Amino acid sequence: MTKRHILLSFLILLLGLGGAGLLALSRKTPQREQKPVLGPLVETIEVQAADNPVLIEGTGEAYARSMTTLVPQVSGRVVEVSPDLVGGGRFRAGEVLLKIDPRDYELAVESAEAAVIRAEVQLETQQAEAQSAEREWNAIHPGEEPASSLVLRKPQIRQAQAELKAARAKLETARLQLERTAVSFPFDGIVLDETVDVGQFVMSGKSLATLYSTSEIEVRVPMESRELGFFDLPGPGRRGAEAEVLAELGGKTLQWKARVSRIEGQIDPKSRMAPIILEVPGAFSGDRGEIPLYPGTFVRVRIQGHSIPSSFVIPRSALRENNTVWVIKDNTLEIRPVTIARAEKERAILSSGLEPGEHLVTSLLEAVTSGMTVREAPQDGGAA
Repeated sequence: MTKRHILLSFLILLLGLGGAGLLALSRKTPQREQKPVLGPLVETIEVQAADNPVLIEGTGEAYARSMTTLVPQVSGRVVEVSPDLVGGGRFRAGEVLLKIDPRDYELAVESAEAAVIRAEVQLETQQAEAQSAEREWNAIHPGEEPASSLVLRKPQIRQAQAELKAARAKLETARLQLERTAVSFPFDGIVLDETVDVGQFVMSGKSLATLYSTSEIEVRVPMESRELGFFDLPGPGRRGAEAEVLAELGGKTLQWKARVSRIEGQIDPKSRMAPIILEVPGAFSGDRGEIPLYPGTFVRVRIQGHSIPSSFVIPRSALRENNTVWVIKDNTLEIRPVTIARAEKERAILSSGLEPGEHLVTSLLEAVTSGMTVREAPQDGGAA
């Protein structure tokens, strides 16, 4: 290649480089697009003020308030035993559970009736003799009072009257003893255990069975003393709060209406628990064909408490550290202190700190600062 050719090639290269440089200098620098800062997506609920009732929950055990024993008041041989007088047997008020041979007591009644008749005859005789003596005295001593009451047989009459009264008392005793040969109770109940059978000779005063009344089933619920101010305790002119008793029986959750009956005499000095007693009047109603509330059953209770006026109910999980909540407005999060009137298992009732219509954050966030930007998820669950 000649020098001329080399020089020409070099000039062409210089011209190309120069043109490329001019093109680079004339090109405008593209502007960078500013992307908006997107905060985390959060779930919210809208809060409203209302008079919110308190629900006090607890656990306890059912028991029979009236537990008694079957004790015959007369002795004798057992001639009849009710088929309900067995462990677990249910009986009705007035039903004869046990009958003792009544023949000796029937004879005693007849003897006492005869004694009453004799005493009545004796009194009538003394009264007739007294009338005769009075006529004779007036005929012999007109207008004069006898010196002694014996003249008119007044002491004899009083004695006859006393004997008649004693005979009638013995008759009532004999009749009462006869009635007691048939043993019954004035309430519906259930038999726990028994140790008696037909033909057995029983003694008065000896226990033969244990039973309880089904009309007086109660539930004892240990409760923190601070809970007592949230519901009504019974007092003069005031009934206790209504309640609900629930138990898992037969694979089902059964429930009974109840009412706060009383609080036991003292608060436990160690645990500071106050034993609340609920009465369950329909524990053995039997109208639903379901398992009744037997004594010893472990139960849950719900007591209807007072209402907290102008308060806010929020999920318990929406409470944050140091009694605060997260409120969102215009996609900005605010950490706000609140006053907790009551914290329950699933919810909390706030007496102050929120305004009606505000949106409360229910989502969990790892790092939160007041004023941070967030995105509020639509209430229907759609994407923001």
